[in-house]
Formats: sequence, structure tokens, C-alpha cells
Amino acid sequence: MKSWRLVTSCASLTLLLVGACAQPNHTPPAGTATAAEYDLSKQELAILEKQALNGDNDAAGRLKEFYWVHEGDNVKGHFWVQIGAENGHPGAEVEYAYLLESTLPERSEEQRRIEMERSCFWFRKALSDGFPQGKINRGDLIRCGLSK
Repeated sequence: MKSWRLVTSCASLTLLLVGACAQPNHTPPAGTATAAEYDLSKQELAILEKQALNGDNDAAGRLKEFYWVHEGDNVKGHFWVQIGAENGHPGAEVEYAYLLESTLPERSEEQRRIEMERSCFWFRKALSDGFPQGKINRGDLIRCGLSK
């Protein structure tokens, strides 16, 4: 499950800014030599997309990295994080919860309220799927009623 390795280190940090894990700043910028590692052909993209949409966690993680790192496309990267979470990967569930908490893209106050509540669902699901509680920001655990 190498594709979700970034969330573990990011989620284990005490976040100073809400949603810091949601930003692609924890990955190398597009166009760097490191981004070449994440390159995919059109054929590989088509195969991975089909696999991810049919429940493959590793494929969803690989697509997330391709779009965030290689392409610098936050919208498509976020989409594949959501697919990984929906596929039941605990690391993706936590990463998606942090994305819902993030301030980007700009959303209405009502939409942010709803998404903050929904992030609690994903934190609870990640914990029930085996994600270590100690790797989730304590403030989020308290806000969601998962810790005192």
C-alpha cells in the first residue's frame, strides 16, 4: 500500500493549520525530477482508473500521486483521494477527512459546516478500519467526540 504512504507521515504530525494534509505541499512540485517517478502513460491511466473505480485502493493511491505530484492538479488528486476513501482504505479515509476540513477550494460557510461534520464520519470510519488513533490530530479527535 505504498500509494498511501504520504498520509501516514502527514496525519501523524500535529497540524498547525487546519487542512495542512489536504494541500499538495507535502509532495514534490510538478515538473521536478522526482515528479517523473509518478508519470503514467494514457494506457496506464485508463487501466488504473478502471481498477480504482472498481475498488482497488492501490490504483486510487497511484492516481492521486500522479495528479498531485506529476500533473500538479489538485482537483483530480482530491477526486482520487475520495475514491480511495470510498474504497475503504484507512489512510485515504483520514486524508479525505483532512481534505474536507481544508479551506481550499473556497466554499460557503454552510458547505464548510457540513464538510467539517462529514470529516468526523471519515475519521470514525478510518479508526474502525484500523487506522491508529495516535496518527490523527488530537484536536480533530476531540472535535469529533472520539477522544477527551
